Amino acid sequence: MVRKTTKKELTEVVKTIRLYGNRMLEGLKENEVKWVPENTKGRSIESYLRHLLNSEAYWYNMVKGGSFEYYSKKISFDDLVNGFTKHKSKIVELIDNADDEDLNLRIPEWEGENFQNLRRRGTLAWKIYRTSMHAVHHFGQIAYIRFSLENPPADKIDGHSDSWGYIMDQLVFLAHSD
Repeated sequence: MVRKTTKKELTEVVKTIRLYGNRMLEGLKENEVKWVPENTKGRSIESYLRHLLNSEAYWYNMVKGGSFEYYSKKISFDDLVNGFTKHKSKIVELIDNADDEDLNLRIPEWEGENFQNLRRRGTLAWKIYRTSMHAVHHFGQIAYIRFSLENPPADKIDGHSDSWGYIMDQLVFLAHSD
């Protein structure tokens, strides 16, 4: 099954994730971005953000015109936040330049269990939804860390007090709009 998306719909998904992500990253202190929960396999906020950016680079560099940089552990948190903004612009540019085939929401096809043996690439639309859901997951972990540090994210997004619920509703609507 293939579902057709629109450039406007995909751009809104990217903007929605960035809105939520920016809310999770605002107002952090330097010591908070490096803090790791004790007795867990958790990461720091800085590490989660680097991971998200590098995952986006991995997927979007497979798209014609993809020129996303990878971020090493030597990059500062402020540079990572700037990278989050740069990635948004580059993703929107990929959407603007996408052909009709890349607007189809179609997952990749793998041969066997080896993810290196790709028979058919996922489309740009699939990559946007995939990386967006991945971001929601990790921003939830960042929110958990912020609450643990008693520095929760700002209360509202667009006037909505349940910011996570609001973002999820926006994404569900965009994923199922015709």
